[in-house]
Amino acid sequence: MTLTNMLDPMVHYIPTLLDHDRTIAIYEQLKITHCKFCNHVLPQKIWHYDHPSGWNVTGMPRLQWLYIQCENPKCNFQWSLWKLGYDKTQ
Repeated sequence: MTLTNMLDPMVHYIPTLLDHDRTIAIYEQLKITHCKFCNHVLPQKIWHYDHPSGWNVTGMPRLQWLYIQCENPKCNFQWSLWKLGYDKTQ
């Protein structure tokens, strides 16, 4: 089975930014605010897209994968919120 076969054609996998208020509330609870690879300060931008193993986000019809992308052009690593110490149950 290929990845293409596993993806749901009804789910949108295009990342978009989470709204400002939710981003700030989540960002304030992160245990890590610097990229573990390059030590660059992580931006206060949380990206999301539909994902079957994602998080329940109020107002979104499907589970969302939430992450912050390092803005260091030499890094650009995408950090899932759980990797930054955010508890999925919050």
